[in-house]
Amino acid sequence: LIVAVSEAVVDPHRRFEIRQQILLRQERAQRLPNHRRAAQTAADNDVIADFARIVPRDLNADIVAFDHGAVLRAARHGNLELARQEGKFRVQHRPLADELGHRTRVFDLVCRCAGIGVAGDISDAIAASLDGVSLQMEDATNDLAKQIDQVRNFVASGVDAIIVNIVDTSAGAAVTEAAGDTPLVFVNREPDNVNELPPTQAFVASNEIESGTLSAFQVCNNLRADGKAGGARGYLMNGQLSNQAAVQRSKDVHDIIGIDMCNFMTLIDEQTANWSRDEAQDLMTNWMSSGEPFDFVLANNDEMAIGAIQAMKAAGMDMADVQVGGVDASQDALLSMQAGDYDVTVFQDAFGQGSGSVDTAIALAAGQSVDQKVYIPFKLVTPANMDDFLDKN
Repeated sequence: LIVAVSEAVVDPHRRFEIRQQILLRQERAQRLPNHRRAAQTAADNDVIADFARIVPRDLNADIVAFDHGAVLRAARHGNLELARQEGKFRVQHRPLADELGHRTRVFDLVCRCAGIGVAGDISDAIAASLDGVSLQMEDATNDLAKQIDQVRNFVASGVDAIIVNIVDTSAGAAVTEAAGDTPLVFVNREPDNVNELPPTQAFVASNEIESGTLSAFQVCNNLRADGKAGGARGYLMNGQLSNQAAVQRSKDVHDIIGIDMCNFMTLIDEQTANWSRDEAQDLMTNWMSSGEPFDFVLANNDEMAIGAIQAMKAAGMDMADVQVGGVDASQDALLSMQAGDYDVTVFQDAFGQGSGSVDTAIALAAGQSVDQKVYIPFKLVTPANMDDFLDKN
């Protein structure tokens, strides 16, 4: 199976070839499976959870015609780009697309699950990591009961493995029970039973202890460099309070503020904005209406940080006077950083998580032993190194 890239990879000894140059923002083959190539998954804004069903198949593939190119930037958070990521394909010395047969097909690449910033990229990474397997994606629409039913239906249909981006991290035990003996991999969101998973299950994500810590500590350093070590006041925006990542990232902030080097930082208030740019803009506007002076804003993700920035700019604030930190290193966040409005974010490797979850699921389906916790490292992003991340998530 060869999955289409947005920009051609030319590497003769690995048997890649150019079929068509795809221009930036040229929308082609969006959820239009045809012959001889695979379209990437389409994504909508802020749909939370998705499933991937993995079934070993043969290497012949019915994939779309070469004149239907992959979608580049088809969704606000999905950023469906795999250009310059040859390593994701894992098809060195495999047949080229025009050498593959017409029978086997990739099942229903129709999941429209951009999630909170990264789930759309994870879906694309899963699709890009297929090698001799077929994939079906389903959307739980942020409904835990529906998600559990989907797991049970997959088990009943005899799939070899399931990958789930869990709706509610406090419901890990219920999802584990629904999967029974069928191999299952939790991806991106850490279930509350992560330390009690059976041998047939695993968790692939990034360690959230790193994310909030890296962001908050860099903001602390920036405030010290700005001469504010004598005292700095600010706000914290939380994600969904039922989400383990939000809880951990906020704890990271409190832990950093508690260390000697950063205890000059004081939180005026913290509230949830539910990962949402619009809710964060409203929350920031309300905070500013109190007239309290502040020096920093920390957010559990980029979307909320951007909403806060929009509110501050609408109020006429000079962004050079306030430090803003978040998590994800989304493309919108990096554009804001390029404009000089955003100071700190943390790269979450969605493609690494997606491909890692596929590797783990296939290994479990083959009866192999795996590490039950696989962590893909976070990376600090500032204006000094942001160019390294412009073609990532």
